Amino acid sequence: YFHPEKAVASQFINTIDLGVIWPTNMLKEDNFFWVGSYNGLVKIKPSIFTVYDVTKILSRHQDYYSFFELKNGGFLIGSNRGNIIQKTDDGFSELYKGIVATAEIKSIHEDERGWLWIATGYQGLALLKKDKPIIFTTQNGLHDNSLSQFLNTGDGRFYVIGDQGLSEIIVSGSGNVSFKT
Repeated sequence: YFHPEKAVASQFINTIDLGVIWPTNMLKEDNFFWVGSYNGLVKIKPSIFTVYDVTKILSRHQDYYSFFELKNGGFLIGSNRGNIIQKTDDGFSELYKGIVATAEIKSIHEDERGWLWIATGYQGLALLKKDKPIIFTTQNGLHDNSLSQFLNTGDGRFYVIGDQGLSEIIVSGSGNVSFKT
């Protein structure tokens, strides 16, 4: 969309990617663009989505499994190999590397204390308090190590859900963690 009075373009639409060959004229109408071209009349609606080239974000992170918005407005992305990426004003950066050795981060939850709970694909549950991970598995009382999401109930109970069911996460007044399956 070209603004001749300012000599700038405010929006770029790659018509070749949209299959429009040799565009000859364009008209904006109600957030749509009408394009006359060699292959006919085309109506284009600009996308509401932004696509990021993941290789430009962080080259080793090309698969993402979870998203979470923190209470402070921060935005986290869980990836494979136990990594958590944070969205910054300038793009993305790695916040935590290798919380678990090889599993994907399936879900992230921030509790009322500001602790981050991390459900992993098959390496149990991680708790980040003071930025140091504590890992819990079936050896600590979890129902299984393949976890996928969290559930907070209206009566104050907190659960982690996985392939074999769910475990209630119980945090004592002194901060010790236990599980009820």
